[in-house]
Amino acid sequence: MTLIHNAFIWCLNTIYEHSPSIPASSSDVIPFAGYALAWVSNIHDHHHGEEDIVLPFLQANFPDDMQKNIEEHRMFREGLDAFEGYLKAVYEGKKDAEWDGEKVRTLIDAFGDCLVGHLHDEVETHLGFS
Repeated sequence: MTLIHNAFIWCLNTIYEHSPSIPASSSDVIPFAGYALAWVSNIHDHHHGEEDIVLPFLQANFPDDMQKNIEEHRMFREGLDAFEGYLKAVYEGKKDAEWDGEKVRTLIDAFGDCLVGHLHDEVETHLGFS
């Protein structure tokens, strides 16, 4: 779990750091938005797997510890969804969605600290069960 969480954090950092350097007119916009969407998809898949398989199993024996993880997922979900919605609109070439690297950073700022904190906390929670 530590490795995948670190990979998620590393990828989020690359999106945050590089997004402002891509001009809206660049041919790199769509591939970069696709990269960011792939990251979002992996976060969703990872958390769905936890919520559907891992956490229910652990919650049967450690209900208080697992509830914190479930609540943390809810805390960053809205911001992550807004980020995903913007990226999809850019990727699909919607008229009202022009690439703006600073907007990407603003959207990440809305959920990033909460997500990264959760990714660190969750490893500590699960270490007690390994």
